[in-house]
Amino acid sequence: MAYSYDSLLNLVSGNVRDCTFYMLNGQHIVRKRSFSIQNPRTPYQQSNRKNIKPLLIFFRQLKPVLYLSLNDRSENQSACNKFLSINLNASMKNGIFDPAKFRMSTDSFPAARFEVSRQLENRDSFWVRWSDVRDGDSLASDRLLAVYYDVLSNAFQYAITSKSRSDQEASLSFKVSDPQSGIFLYLCFVRADYSASSGLSVFEFT
Repeated sequence: MAYSYDSLLNLVSGNVRDCTFYMLNGQHIVRKRSFSIQNPRTPYQQSNRKNIKPLLIFFRQLKPVLYLSLNDRSENQSACNKFLSINLNASMKNGIFDPAKFRMSTDSFPAARFEVSRQLENRDSFWVRWSDVRDGDSLASDRLLAVYYDVLSNAFQYAITSKSRSDQEASLSFKVSDPQSGIFLYLCFVRADYSASSGLSVFEFT
């Protein structure tokens, strides 16, 4: 509906759409009102909420290691936002988590070639070996980060190790909730100053 300017000035007080009219010290005052915008429950938003909530739980479990492995994100992006951006609709889709697609590094330089074996006498421990082959993107001082995911408990553990690329091997231990549970082991290297991280290597054990 259209309103003339003159008709609006004749209002002593009242509201028209998003405008409020009133008198103050003999003058007509017009103020624009702000409307509270309700968050519509569109299918897309509901799907996003379903994905974001479990990812935020994972982020809290892995926060110390993610601040290191995602340190070369853009200046205006938080570690949490970066983590969500690389996992939403990838490892977490329609509320279902796919651990094979999980990401926790920024791939600033190539992933190392790891060999991983589970220790038979101790099912919560792993031997990790890698070759010390370096190029312009790989440094002897790069440090090993490890993340462990237990399928049954749906929980993560992590290890910020003191092992460097030149060590060529490491022994990792985690608390296993059930020896029969499927597990995933994620490995990457980060710079000694945590300024960048490598691509991620993923290993599945059943």
